[in-house]
Amino acid sequence: RKQYSLANEILGYDISKISFEGPKEKLRQTQFTQPAIFVHSIIVDLLLKEKGIKPDILVTDLDGDMRSITKIGKTMIPIIVHAHGDNYDKLDIVRKFSNVIGSTQTEAFGKMETLYLQETDIFIIQ
Repeated sequence: RKQYSLANEILGYDISKISFEGPKEKLRQTQFTQPAIFVHSIIVDLLLKEKGIKPDILVTDLDGDMRSITKIGKTMIPIIVHAHGDNYDKLDIVRKFSNVIGSTQTEAFGKMETLYLQETDIFIIQ
């Protein structure tokens, strides 16, 4: 709740209400989807760290904190990179990591797209 309260204050609207109560159509709008995913990711990260759980693999789109990604690049944790149009240039950074085991894309293309699956809370961000 603390993280959502902070996010609500920064954003100037209630992202927690949009995330949990909808409407779905509003949450599916990029200007709400992206902050919702970001806040949720921070909370999951904090909970995992609190429980002492470390990842077996990292999947990144290189939009995160590059210092953290670089730090993980120096470990033995396998990394899969998804580079899209607005961060294609960051591939040069991860190219030096010996633990990158694959990439889901290597060519720049147009705008970001969100694909929603069925009527669940599962979605893929590209």
